[in-house]
Amino acid sequence: MTKTGKSTAPQKRRSQEERRQYTRQNLINTTISVISEKGYAAMRTGDITKKAQVTWGAAQHLFGSKAELMIQVASQVSDSLIRYLETDIQITLPANEKLVQVIDQTWALYSSEDYFAMTEIVRGTRKDPKIHGYIVDAQIKITHKIETLWVKLFANNSISEQQSLGLCHLVTLYLSGLAARKMYTMPGTNTEQLLDEIKSLTLEQISKY
Repeated sequence: MTKTGKSTAPQKRRSQEERRQYTRQNLINTTISVISEKGYAAMRTGDITKKAQVTWGAAQHLFGSKAELMIQVASQVSDSLIRYLETDIQITLPANEKLVQVIDQTWALYSSEDYFAMTEIVRGTRKDPKIHGYIVDAQIKITHKIETLWVKLFANNSISEQQSLGLCHLVTLYLSGLAARKMYTMPGTNTEQLLDEIKSLTLEQISKY
């Protein structure tokens, strides 16, 4: 009984499998956080296990190696970002409104901690073909999903698939570059102004179709 006289139900103990899944997810989330803080090159497995409050032995039991942990991080990031891109934008909206929404959605993806972690792993594993190839494939899946989204959104407007992809590539190259600039070289970048500029540019372009 509590001091208020109400009974407190005993908390159910997590099963071994639930504890295993919790520890696994904790390590993946912590890895993303540590990469975001330190970058891939400066990250050490000890940084991850210390922050996650898990021994490296436990991490090895779940993942086998640092390489496999990175692959699982990239896999989860890819899956979660693809799910995010499946968030509905109303296809019946005017083309200019859809364009603004999809630019905002694409920017939210590129500027996220998850995408930064994946980019850092790609950069940091270039000399390890096994890991690098897998993670590049995961990143390519995201790019293809973005392209599919753009084509789908403007399919009912007077915009061809080629024109949709042209706009998509213009925006994604701009936004990925802006994200890199903000993360690596110029943290004080006036992001809102630059986002307004790419919106104005693409709105002007779409009005020509």
